[in-house]
Amino acid sequence: MYSKTGRNQLNRKVVGILVSVILAIVFTTSLIYTFGQPNQAQNISSPMPTTTPEPAPSSTRTPFLSQSEEQIKPASESPSTSSSSGEQIEHVSIPKPSVPEFTVRYIDYSHDVPPTYGIDQYTGKTVITKEGYHVNNRTVEFTIKNQAFTSYIDVSGNNIELYYNFRFKGYYGNEWSYYPFKPDGYSTIPYGMLTGDLSPKLFPSNTDYTSISINIDILLSISSGYTGSFTFPSGGKIEFQTQALAGHVDYEASGLIAGSYHTFRGETSNWSETQIITLP
Repeated sequence: MYSKTGRNQLNRKVVGILVSVILAIVFTTSLIYTFGQPNQAQNISSPMPTTTPEPAPSSTRTPFLSQSEEQIKPASESPSTSSSSGEQIEHVSIPKPSVPEFTVRYIDYSHDVPPTYGIDQYTGKTVITKEGYHVNNRTVEFTIKNQAFTSYIDVSGNNIELYYNFRFKGYYGNEWSYYPFKPDGYSTIPYGMLTGDLSPKLFPSNTDYTSISINIDILLSISSGYTGSFTFPSGGKIEFQTQALAGHVDYEASGLIAGSYHTFRGETSNWSETQIITLP
């Protein structure tokens, strides 16, 4: 039998063990609860709203395009580019050229070609092996002051360049003839297998002035309608005017031999003041 003192010590030990067990259970439960909750530190910067937010109003601004989106942007939405070094130029009208300043003079380069001589192989005498002939080369020479112009290629691939054009008539007449382009853009001389596929482009030089020489027989053919029945009389006066052309020239094959023409498309300047020459 335990004494009363022994029983009290035993009771105190039992109570201490029970208290330790209860504290252990409470501590373990607390740890389980703590580690079982989500990491609240991840939500500190953006706490959950206590109420449902109103929907944001729609925006009318154009969305920002990233670099990859810019790369797939349709070409029609891209801005046009221009350059004087041969790049294509889009949505740019051809500039109207200025009225040229020029002078004109008549120069006769006609000359005689002497006959060619040789030795007859049978007689040893000097004989003519080729007859001499006369070269008719009456020329109208134009000197034009150049204007600033930079050629370029348009969006259709046309080479936009500067050219010169002329018109002429008798001093007492009213009807103009044209070289090399008429007002409708067609060339005044046909080109083909017989006449040669020569370009009628009269380009400016890369200096301050351009010199252009035209055989007067060409002008005779144009003014007579290629009948050959018209002549410029000695002492007659001819009026000349010039204009600048900015655009491109195409070849239209409307005939197989000599019926094809070049056509000019672009802008023209106004006609210049009149210059007059008197034929000798």
